[in-house]
Amino acid sequence: MRNTSRQALAMIGVTCGILAWGGAAWGQGAEPGCRGATVTVQRGDSLSRIAERCDVPEGAILAANPGVDGSGDLQVGQTLRLRRTARSGQSLGSRLKDFGERANDAVGRVADSVGSSVEDLLDRNPDLKSRLDSLGQTIGVTDRPTPAISVTPDSGPAGASVTISATGLPGNVPVTVGAGAPARATEAIARARTSDTGTMTAHVTVPDWTEPGGSILFTIRTERGLQARSERFRVTR
Repeated sequence: MRNTSRQALAMIGVTCGILAWGGAAWGQGAEPGCRGATVTVQRGDSLSRIAERCDVPEGAILAANPGVDGSGDLQVGQTLRLRRTARSGQSLGSRLKDFGERANDAVGRVADSVGSSVEDLLDRNPDLKSRLDSLGQTIGVTDRPTPAISVTPDSGPAGASVTISATGLPGNVPVTVGAGAPARATEAIARARTSDTGTMTAHVTVPDWTEPGGSILFTIRTERGLQARSERFRVTR
């Protein structure tokens, strides 16, 4: 349903001819900072808020940023394109699949050149194996468990200490712990590193900008993007 909604919005943008830039096209009434080709995500932003602030259709933003499927994928400080380029028009999945195939071919050629099997080569080079495993997880070709987050406790006031635990992540990589309101951009609140087996535990503080009676989500991101999102954490007084 999520992908269908995204494709529908993008298709509306293309069909109406609103991806053109300049002239009488969208963007003339945009606020300062939105007149160029990009915009920086702010705290509390959603796709609809950015679309309204920059006077561009939401479908156009989705079409220009293939890695974004919804407001929950946004991160404070992230740069979004406001117009589609030749590179942004190519789907992220297609680019990753192509890169993965080329990486697989390269490893096979190296193994042949040293008279070894691919399996033996990777066993002797654990760092290379870890990187390929991470790539495989990103493009969905490995049987690694789906990343998951648990938060203890599941409610508390601003300033309270909570423990974030995650499993199923790539092994031995830096991660960013984020927080944000549901369907809003998340903001980085802590840095950590996963274990060799892809687990992580971090002790964080509930941000002071949270509102009592509301809720937030915690996220885990690697350099390759969003990995997992928690259940709602209830903010108390």
